[in-house]
Amino acid sequence: DLWRKGYPFEQVASVPFYVRWPTTWESRLATSRGSVVSSLVELRDVFPTIADVAGIVLPPADASEAPDGSSIISLLRHANPPPSWRDVLILELATCERKGRLDNFMALTDGHGKYVRHLTDGREQLFDLASDAYEQRDLARANRSAVQSWRARLAAELLREGRGAKWVTPTGSLPIAGECSDYEQLDVAAASRDSRSENTQVPTAPLANIVFFLSDDQDLMLGGAGFQPMRETHRLLVERGATASNFFAHTPICGPSRAQILTGRYLHNLKWDATATQPRPPTERNCMHINTSLVHDHSFAPHLKKAGYTVGLFGKYLNWPADWKHVPDGFSAWFANGG
Repeated sequence: DLWRKGYPFEQVASVPFYVRWPTTWESRLATSRGSVVSSLVELRDVFPTIADVAGIVLPPADASEAPDGSSIISLLRHANPPPSWRDVLILELATCERKGRLDNFMALTDGHGKYVRHLTDGREQLFDLASDAYEQRDLARANRSAVQSWRARLAAELLREGRGAKWVTPTGSLPIAGECSDYEQLDVAAASRDSRSENTQVPTAPLANIVFFLSDDQDLMLGGAGFQPMRETHRLLVERGATASNFFAHTPICGPSRAQILTGRYLHNLKWDATATQPRPPTERNCMHINTSLVHDHSFAPHLKKAGYTVGLFGKYLNWPADWKHVPDGFSAWFANGG
């Protein structure tokens, strides 16, 4: 049942991403136009990429206010990926949203294979993306040693991120969630992280224009972003820029994805506190567990504004009717609608 978002499979989580640069940047990049970048890239990387293009220096990765992603420009500057670039990527949906309709999962991929763990019962799946791009053959039952290896890789990533014992024990085992609260409220040291505009360093070079388009229903596996339906897009972006062939939505569902784009942060660092006693405001109740106060004034917009940019948003923002009385910090043009 892949009729909608919210699943860890390629038809849902793998999306097209294109980058095009001006001719004045030719000497800065090692990537030629029309190239394919196969490194693992995802939604959290959009914010750091915009900052990089704008010449804005963000706090270092270990700082509490740093975005969780990395700049894609670093991949274009080098013929080979930098040693620090990720070799695996976590996908997850752990919200207890619409029980019986949406799965709650964690997945790990290196672009060649994918391991999926279902949180409520511990069921595991394993796919070879190189030979089975549509994930029709689950290899988990016949390849237990490979499953154990992937499980250990996922546990290592969770330990590295400091997810807490409800997600991974100190010995590296992955517990089965008994209740929604077991993964609804995360014990993460970085849960209060945010990106703060006061750390922005104003660039001295002339400002580069930045245009970011976000479109819908362009599934890679179904050909929605291919040459035939979008020839002009192919000519303007694919042929004159670079394509990220392993670009993923970390949490492949509407509100969380857009919040991650705006802030460069993991969903679990943007969640509403499930233990809070006060009721959620009406504008929060349709945001798929996003605490909008962690998004509104902590997006890339304040950084760009302080650097001298005029920032505009046109179209979808989060999953709530646009609050025209409170425009989030940093936006000069605000033409937002509901999700």
